[in-house]
Amino acid sequence: MTILEHVAKFLERKGFGTIGQNIFLVRVPSSLTTTEEVFWVTGSGGSQVHMNTTGERQLAYSVTVNFRSRSARQVDSKLSALTDIFNCSSCVSLPGLEIISMRTTNFNIRQDLDAEERMYGYIQIQIVVQKTCN
Repeated sequence: MTILEHVAKFLERKGFGTIGQNIFLVRVPSSLTTTEEVFWVTGSGGSQVHMNTTGERQLAYSVTVNFRSRSARQVDSKLSALTDIFNCSSCVSLPGLEIISMRTTNFNIRQDLDAEERMYGYIQIQIVVQKTCN
């Protein structure tokens, strides 16, 4: 499972939506086939932070969680709630990953209207995980 899939599943477990209905990976399908309020998770790169002499590595992933809604208040509210969750190390569990640290690197950034006059915004998260050699 990719880091993006882990984050999407986390959003689903926390009740923010359902993958394939209003939570998507990388891009949102045509607005004719989705609800007005949707999340989509994109990757923003990453880097190796540390490597032990035994081969274990600490990898820092950068993930962006986007949200759109007709309501600017909903964009602010949902992304603010996610910011609080992702800045609380005991609040986040990504089964299958050994998380070293997690934090938002950009808080709720509200953008302008999209082409269909819906507000959208995003937060960026850094997730540092321990990887072992296989």
